[in-house]
Amino acid sequence: MKFDTNNNMYLSVAGPSDKLWVIDSALTTPYWLPPFQPGYFIEIAIESTGKIWRTMGGVIMTDTKNTLFDRTDDTFHWYTTADGLISNFTRGCVVDQNNNLYIATDVGLAIYNGTTFSSITDFTNEDLFDVELDSQGRVWILARDGIYYYEPVFDIVSGWKFSDLGIHIEFLAVSNEIIQVQGFAFDPLRGCFWIGGETGLLKLAIQMDSASVLDDVLIYPNPVVAKGRVRIKNIPTDARVSIYSIAGRLVAEDLTPDVVFGEVVWDIPDDTGSGLYFALIKSQYGTKVCKFAIVK
Repeated sequence: MKFDTNNNMYLSVAGPSDKLWVIDSALTTPYWLPPFQPGYFIEIAIESTGKIWRTMGGVIMTDTKNTLFDRTDDTFHWYTTADGLISNFTRGCVVDQNNNLYIATDVGLAIYNGTTFSSITDFTNEDLFDVELDSQGRVWILARDGIYYYEPVFDIVSGWKFSDLGIHIEFLAVSNEIIQVQGFAFDPLRGCFWIGGETGLLKLAIQMDSASVLDDVLIYPNPVVAKGRVRIKNIPTDARVSIYSIAGRLVAEDLTPDVVFGEVVWDIPDDTGSGLYFALIKSQYGTKVCKFAIVK
């Protein structure tokens, strides 16, 4: 089940109907999306452009052209390994704010940028179940042996094995005769992940063990396009960040890093002009000023 930004409900139904159903936000109009394909869809992801993605023996894309309840202009394509997908055994999927599609497969993470597929296999166990975004837009992956995150800007994969964290959680071997008990979701209210497996429900909150050194502070992208997002990375968890224009005008204040990455994310307001800006970082470990540019 998924909801889009207009609060329309999407339901993947397994059984005689074998379709992806949509119910409008008023809960008055049930509607099914083509193509009709016998079987069940594992996961649904929705782009802001009106494209609907479904994983099942590859990944099926229906382009509604943002006219959801009008089938006359719909187009669709079933992507498989013939199109560059790393595996047809697809599971969870998610779309980020840039409409990049991430797909968990049995042999690694597949990424579709709207034109081509790429893949990431830098996991100690490439048998992946699901993929989610946290409140900062980072990509998190649930694997059979642990939880990983992917940083698209630096193309870096890192993570933690359940055994290294002292966590005991099991997932059944995949079989056509067995319904896999598995769940993976980010909880924005509590800032943690919930993981369901054969051994129960696990709440997983990851925190930094030590403070970052201010000399390692990194601002990216730099320069950044106006109306974009600036990340200030490698700062202590107790830090407070303020943003100033080159003229000394306070633009943002009291920005705090998350406890997992020691990172502040600043969404640039629409009325912010081009120019040079300064980030003032204050912590018990000292004070540091970094500069960055905003361009239109």
